[in-house]
Formats: sequence, structure tokens, C-alpha cells
Amino acid sequence: MSPAVDIPHQEAALYERVRLFLYAIDLPVQRLNEDIENIGQFLDASGSSHIRLLKVMPQLLPASGEIVRAVIRVYGERLFTESGAAALRALVKAGPLPFARAAVLIGDDGKAAPNIRELLNELDRVFQHYPNAGFTCARKALEGLSMTPPGKPTQ
Repeated sequence: MSPAVDIPHQEAALYERVRLFLYAIDLPVQRLNEDIENIGQFLDASGSSHIRLLKVMPQLLPASGEIVRAVIRVYGERLFTESGAAALRALVKAGPLPFARAAVLIGDDGKAAPNIRELLNELDRVFQHYPNAGFTCARKALEGLSMTPPGKPTQ
């Protein structure tokens, strides 16, 4: 069992299935550069990056792993059915951190399905627990536009 925290067996099994999807899908491995430490070690020009990734099955970084667990808590087995397939596809195509950032940015216009609202709440909790995983690049870009030096409060 890969997750380091004590989680229910079914959730752990779903977590491993999602990781397999993330690593095996025929999309550029680089899309996981924010989700796996040192992703460059798995990249090569021969096209075997996915095989290398699947052989090692590296752990997701903590925030990314929590994002996957949040999706699993909301959707459970439905991730692998028609009713949850869109969420799984989006998670796998983008990678956990980019998926979560996009979901939080899009947000809820008040008309979202209850499971979407629940997922957004879960993702907000993940970003509260891992604040540097959220919008670090955006914060840095905005700091660059500010008259206030980074790290100094405005008065």
C-alpha cells in the first residue's frame, strides 16, 4: 500500500488504481512535473517514459496525493463509471495539482451539482493544509506587479 497515512482499504485500492491511470495514460509524462518529485528521471527520448514510471510507481507529492484522496472521497468507485468518468479524465489529463487549481479557479456558480461543491470544499481544505501547492506562481507574479516588496505587508 503506497499511501503513508492510515486510510481505509477501499480508499487505498482506489488510490492505487488512480495512480496507475495517471502513470499509464498515453499523455506526456511531463504533465506530472508538479505531482512527482524529480519527474525528469523518468523522461527519455525512446518513448519508454511511461514504462519507467510504472516500474518505479513513485509516490505523489503530499499535496497531489491528498488531491487524489479528496477526489476518491467524493466519487469513490463512481470514478470508474460513467457518472464519475469526467472527473477521472480531467484529473488524469492535467495531473492532480493543475486539476485542483483549475477546479478551484472555476469554482461554483451556485448551480453546480452537490458532488462538485463537495469536491471544491475538499480541494479548498487541501490547499489550506498545503498553501504552497496552491497558487505560488500566481502569488509571485502578482507580487511582481505590486509596489510592495515580496513578504512585506502593505499598510
